[in-house]
Amino acid sequence: MQLYNKYKYKLETHLKIICENNKEYTNLYSSWLLNKKTYKNILNTIQLNYPHYSLHDSSHSENIINNIEMMLGEKRIGKLSPTDTWMILNCAYLHDFGMALLHSNIEKEWESNEFKLFLNEIRNSSDKDLKKAVKYIIELKDNIKDESFEITWPLKIRRYVTEIIAQYFRGKHSSITREYLNKLDDWSLDLTQNGLIHNRLIKLIGNISFLHSQNFEEVMKLDYISNGYNSDYIHPRFIAELIRLGDLLDLDNGRFSDYIEKVIGGLPNTSENHKAKHKATSHILITPDKIEVRANCSNYEVYREARNWIFWIEDEIENITINWTEIIPKNLEWYAPKLTKKELLINGEPDINSITDLKFKISQKKAFEIIEGSNLYENKLTFLREFVQNALDASKLQLWRDLNNELYEPWIKKDISKLTPFDIPKEIYENYKLYISLKMIDKKYVSVIIKDRGTGISLDSLKSMCNVGSNYDIKSKLHNEILDMPSWLMPTGGFGIGMQSGFLVSDKFEAYTKTIGMDALKIEFEPATLDGYISVRSSEENIKKGTEIHILLDELSNFKYSLGGSVDNFINNDYDPIVNDNLTFYALIDFIRENINNTIFPIEIDIDGKIERIENFIENNDFKFEDETSDYLYHIPKDLSKIFLWNKQDSVYMEISINRYYLNHTNCDAYFKGCRLLKERVHRLDGFDIYIDIYGFNTKETLKIDRTELTKSGKYRLDTVIEKSIKFY
Repeated sequence: MQLYNKYKYKLETHLKIICENNKEYTNLYSSWLLNKKTYKNILNTIQLNYPHYSLHDSSHSENIINNIEMMLGEKRIGKLSPTDTWMILNCAYLHDFGMALLHSNIEKEWESNEFKLFLNEIRNSSDKDLKKAVKYIIELKDNIKDESFEITWPLKIRRYVTEIIAQYFRGKHSSITREYLNKLDDWSLDLTQNGLIHNRLIKLIGNISFLHSQNFEEVMKLDYISNGYNSDYIHPRFIAELIRLGDLLDLDNGRFSDYIEKVIGGLPNTSENHKAKHKATSHILITPDKIEVRANCSNYEVYREARNWIFWIEDEIENITINWTEIIPKNLEWYAPKLTKKELLINGEPDINSITDLKFKISQKKAFEIIEGSNLYENKLTFLREFVQNALDASKLQLWRDLNNELYEPWIKKDISKLTPFDIPKEIYENYKLYISLKMIDKKYVSVIIKDRGTGISLDSLKSMCNVGSNYDIKSKLHNEILDMPSWLMPTGGFGIGMQSGFLVSDKFEAYTKTIGMDALKIEFEPATLDGYISVRSSEENIKKGTEIHILLDELSNFKYSLGGSVDNFINNDYDPIVNDNLTFYALIDFIRENINNTIFPIEIDIDGKIERIENFIENNDFKFEDETSDYLYHIPKDLSKIFLWNKQDSVYMEISINRYYLNHTNCDAYFKGCRLLKERVHRLDGFDIYIDIYGFNTKETLKIDRTELTKSGKYRLDTVIEKSIKFY
């Protein structure tokens, strides 16, 4: 068919013919030829400030024009008005005009408060390349005084300054284009060619070019039709949409120059992914009727780049289709092309489970605001407590499922819905033992591994965590399953913000996990952006059911350590500042000892090859509870030193002893399901030391309890439980 042949009747050809046959439009074609040469010279300067970007010279403009010509086809090109044709050509070349940067503008912006705020944002961003660049520049003033400082620092400065300038101005380039075209004196340009072209049309080029990076709604604010050159008409919305779609469809190979890459010494990671996205394109077809795209991506980051690009194309076509009659000139007799193929592969395989675009349902930025601003964490090492709680929760759920499946029927005869923790033999708890490994690496890094034998993280759990395609029936089933559990066995929560606490101490961590009936997965939690993508792939690790969390910490200088100790710092009995180098390692050990105790499952801690054990609270007390008909299970040792209680109503475990040194207060060491809540004195219950571990209350009420300080209502409830227990004693 003719439509699929190479188009010979081009936009520029059409402008030339129509202007030659209609002398009143001659100035349009003449001005185009003169300005085209100027555009090419200007666009060639973009490479100076964006050498690590895809090419935005005249080749990009020509690609956009070619894409528009393939979408329109010869027949419709022949129906375009001379001003519409002239405007399409000019906008294709000028839409990225703002990426050509005047030195005076760079200098002015570098001194502005806005730029200073931008630098501060970069320092706290997840872009490693930009963070490194800003850090190097800020520290240069001091480092350059050091005679041993690297001699190649001017070359690094040149590279880093270029990367920062590009990042700052890239997001502003559309606005800058419009500013340039409203004030061409800065460039000593006269695109009107001494008044041959209306200045109004030049400003319209600026507005249309500005809109190539804005929301579609802004396009619809343009006029549908307006006077063009001479007695002609122009369709601003139509031209803007052609430029937007033509720009999006420039995704073929060849947008990056290998020679430039060699000259600048390589690309930053973000540019590498963008280059790989173009390289991944294996098929593209553009016709007036349909658009087809196929890409075979090398990894998940590239896949997400390509997927986002396809989404943008899809959205643009949908918007054009819905608003067709308000955009397209009435004489074109055309319908928007359909995106009939959008095939994305990862190393030749489709993303069947839709797991490559998973993101935390709470953005990391929002999560950090909650984590750092709501007293949820007293220090950054609290990520350990959160990860241990996740492991305990998965193990509790797995124990409950095994109990329901009658795996332990020979040992447990009681109705499982009425079980107390002490009705289950301690050997069964051993089957769900947790494992924590802390290992120093090269005296600089600390490897942390947290391993459980729980349910593992299923694809449905991941999707639920990320709120992506999560199945309501599955959520409902899990919710009902948890409600059937005894309150002492109920999980404390899900992943959510707790999982994101890992980003307080590291910019990347990973999990290896396996659930029943599913192959093992490797999950990478990495803030490639503040949206927090989660990468999932098959694991080569031969792991059994359960989950292993791996996180690598460096010597974290932003931790506040103190050998004297305070609420926010650490007291360390093992750390010797003369012998030991890595304070982080010993702070981790202290934190575990201070904040994780008497959990429902035993925990083994491998401290650089030395094994310690945290007993579960059942085996930690070598006695049997008496009087099972009462509201309490209790035991009083022969020496009458203390009383051990299990409050059946609230599922609270307590150890109470008389404190002869503080007769006016009650010292309360409070835990929530094995993890510390607070350590303080409770008034009104004078003269007692109390260890209390809250396994129940009712689940809704436990949500009122803050992880570092009991809320007012929760504290009153705690006092009530303690007071009842004391009276019982």
